[in-house]
Amino acid sequence: AALRATLAEQILSGGEFSADEAESATEAEAKLASAGARYDAILLDVGLPDADGREFCAKLRRAGQRMPVIMVTGADAE
Repeated sequence: AALRATLAEQILSGGEFSADEAESATEAEAKLASAGARYDAILLDVGLPDADGREFCAKLRRAGQRMPVIMVTGADAE
């Protein structure tokens, strides 16, 4: 949660971008599916509380989502 808040703060700091946060894959999926949702890019953690970020990214691609996805992790190995 702290890293997510810090990343969102940094994205917002230049005033050029907006940021939306999701705590889990379930929450992110709901936000992406909401009417009128438009996201230019996603920062996606590899280790989500309810899913593997890599699998969630693959699910997005299978669903036709084509925005860039930047994977992040706090792990010290691949």
